[in-house]
Amino acid sequence: MLIVNNRDEAYQTVLSYDINTKKALDKLFVDGFGRLEQCIDRLNLLKNGATSLFVKGLSEVNTSTHVSIMEALTGASCICEMIINEDGLPYIRRGLRQYLTEDMNSFTEYKKSALFPSLYALNIAEPEDTAPQMLRYAEGRLGGVNFEWTYSVIPKIKNLTNCNVIEIVTYAIDHSINDCAKRMKEALTDVRKNWFWQLENDAKKVKAQLRNLQIAHTSVMSHVKNEP
Repeated sequence: MLIVNNRDEAYQTVLSYDINTKKALDKLFVDGFGRLEQCIDRLNLLKNGATSLFVKGLSEVNTSTHVSIMEALTGASCICEMIINEDGLPYIRRGLRQYLTEDMNSFTEYKKSALFPSLYALNIAEPEDTAPQMLRYAEGRLGGVNFEWTYSVIPKIKNLTNCNVIEIVTYAIDHSINDCAKRMKEALTDVRKNWFWQLENDAKKVKAQLRNLQIAHTSVMSHVKNEP
């Protein structure tokens, strides 16, 4: 770890603690946001499999009636939703968690190497490690996103035997999965906002210690000047 001997240099570094940490975190998000989005976009790979489930369900209909087609669509939609929520999304979340953990580890190393030496030079206590809290928020927020049918796979018509059911199903799958991916990206944006908010609180505590140090230093110097 770098050792800072110049107190003025250390003071300026700590004074800019919030700016420096935000810049570092912002750079991590900018540099890594592409791979996070690509990870979410893997949801698109589920579309073909979802369509196949409906094709299989419809192919097993013995007598093509409105009721039998509706039952097949209802059954396939339940199975599809379950598979995406129990298999597809957890896979996406694991990938996001891995990337976010890597980013947080890099950020923690940056603070330890670039900022903490200045804290030590001024005898300011090292701030609480917020990484576990930040990662817990990310896991909880991303874990709150589930797949749901935002477009119905069951056409609202009186006779399902007279329409292109698969075309409607494909449309519903495409848009519902796209909506799920959109909500996941919105959750990722919330994670970014929360991480910056936690950093602000972290920086406030550091700056409070710096102010206390300034007050103590001013008090000591005042006594020295007033000594006969």
